[in-house]
Amino acid sequence: MKMKSSIAMMLAVGATAIAGVTSSAHAIVVNPLPPVVIDLCNVYTGGTPSGDAPWMTLTFTTISTGTVDLKVASDLKGSEDFMVVAFNFDGNASTLASVFNAAGKVGTYSSPLSITTTSGHFGLDGAGTGDGGSFNMKIQFPNGKPSNRFDGTDVAEFTITGAGITAEDFDLATTDTDRKAAAHVRNTPIGEGSGKIDDRCCDVPPPPAGNVPEPASLGLLGLGAVGLLTRRRKV
Repeated sequence: MKMKSSIAMMLAVGATAIAGVTSSAHAIVVNPLPPVVIDLCNVYTGGTPSGDAPWMTLTFTTISTGTVDLKVASDLKGSEDFMVVAFNFDGNASTLASVFNAAGKVGTYSSPLSITTTSGHFGLDGAGTGDGGSFNMKIQFPNGKPSNRFDGTDVAEFTITGAGITAEDFDLATTDTDRKAAAHVRNTPIGEGSGKIDDRCCDVPPPPAGNVPEPASLGLLGLGAVGLLTRRRKV
């Protein structure tokens, strides 16, 4: 009787585990349009900002087809501030509209900020070599007294609208320099007093996914345990 009840218990545990994994799998919702995250962590000319990279992150999130949220987050650790950031859109940027979201503002910088949709280098060339690449969208940050500037852990958020657009439309590198975005940082403590940063050298492959047993594998494990118990009983 003891052996039978042990086998029954093993089967019950196996069934519960399979049911739990199956229900968990049904509960997982996979976002078909994940955010596009661009980290600016590479100094390609000029001075280096203090602290660890990335010093700025652009996150594009699809709210619905035709509407994208852009969050621009600074992560400067010293007295530096940003002058401009530029990025790309796969299409005619002049057809887009954008609105600054005051509710998403973090920091004391002068606002609202605006996105300009004209193509150019926007002063992001590399040391006179034409290395900056041509972008078709930019955000110019405020000047003036330090409290007006975009620095520290400031955040600016925008809603961008356009026919059929998604976050993927902003995941585009320049054809000449392979940059998705670049920014000019002022008052850098290391180097020339200001520097230009981009997203190159930021693409790190994701770690391999852990080996999670499939429901079928769990079932086989349960049956194996039952077989082992039965064999021991016969012996």
